[in-house]
Amino acid sequence: MAQSIQIIAELKQFKINLESYLQQFQYESCDDASHCILADARMGSALTYLEQYSKTKPTLILTDNPNLAYWQCILEYKPEVYLVNASPEAIQQAIEAFLNNEKISHNPNTKLRFKTRELQVARLLASGMSSIEIAQQLSLTERSTRKLEHEIFEKTRELAAPLEIKNRSQFALWFWGLEAGLRCLIQVENKTA
Repeated sequence: MAQSIQIIAELKQFKINLESYLQQFQYESCDDASHCILADARMGSALTYLEQYSKTKPTLILTDNPNLAYWQCILEYKPEVYLVNASPEAIQQAIEAFLNNEKISHNPNTKLRFKTRELQVARLLASGMSSIEIAQQLSLTERSTRKLEHEIFEKTRELAAPLEIKNRSQFALWFWGLEAGLRCLIQVENKTA
């Protein structure tokens, strides 16, 4: 009898390929399985899943998202296994290790990191909250919230270079890893300026 594993993948073809690969190990895809592979999920999808299941369901995270904010958010949940920008062979090794309950990781470049409070503010900012709403949500003063937002934007300018993040909309697109949308928005805003 085949064992089951949950596969969450944004790209349908990637999910199909993972399902085929896992069949070699007598695993089948099932939404209520005890283990999960989170493959190339956008930050919103990944965080929603991890907030719900990270404490109860071992999860393998596969992504090529180089965004530092994405990784810092993901690593807050202490996933069992995670892999960044991996070759097909490395992905196979990671899946095998995961299925054998071994830990494996390939750390992203984490030179510039958001502090914990900055990360909390950044997530709320990227979700569309105003400074006042963020201050209320985190029990901060509006002044300290604005100071944190300024620090976040300074770090983001370094992290997002050569793209110039100038406003909240651009920041939200960058934070959630939607670089194609960000580039389009910057072009439109530059043309109308």
